[in-house]
Amino acid sequence: MTEQSHKSNNPSLVDTNLRAAVWESLTLDPTIGVAIVTDEARTLWCNKRQAEIFGGDNATPELFNGRLWSTYFPQDWIEERLKLLAEVKATGKAIVLRTIWQGKQQFSQIRLIPDREDNEFQRFLVVTRRQPAGANEVANRDVRMSEVAMLGELNSLTERELEVLALIGQGLTSKEIAALLHRSEKTIENHRYSLSKKLEGASAVALSAMAAQAGLTMDDSKRKRV
Repeated sequence: MTEQSHKSNNPSLVDTNLRAAVWESLTLDPTIGVAIVTDEARTLWCNKRQAEIFGGDNATPELFNGRLWSTYFPQDWIEERLKLLAEVKATGKAIVLRTIWQGKQQFSQIRLIPDREDNEFQRFLVVTRRQPAGANEVANRDVRMSEVAMLGELNSLTERELEVLALIGQGLTSKEIAALLHRSEKTIENHRYSLSKKLEGASAVALSAMAAQAGLTMDDSKRKRV
């Protein structure tokens, strides 16, 4: 038997090579954020895309790697995620969490990493992808909704303006929005004007695009802003 054929018939080696290939593909994909975190509320490691998703386009992994979340995330965000980590640890089941962060909709899968060593803190794999409305591959799955949101440029909007923007993103006319919200059409037109003014003169098309990027729903207007 040749060395090559011996390798191909070794399940352990094949599994190891497969895991290595999957990990490399996952971490190098420019659209996917990957992080290893602990229930100590610390990021052990993240790739460049994960850093950009949470820290902005110029952020690098060095900003997050090895650091406690309290150095760069708000406390409400931290407390919510620690509860989710505790649930994943207790059940062993992965959770998919939907969040609006910097005005963009994103989905994070949180999965337990089985430890072979007696580590002080449990480790978790977090895989994050930004997905605007209409490109939502997980729409029909069991997705948790984060109760905190970082709205980015939408943060200047009132709750009512966020509701109107969400409905604009769904393609509703002012008349349809007025009927749904039990307001006059004139009132909705005033909200549209206010939205455009607050969002740097955004056109109707631009407003719809902003709503889509955030995956905005009417329920999002009531989430805690951080």
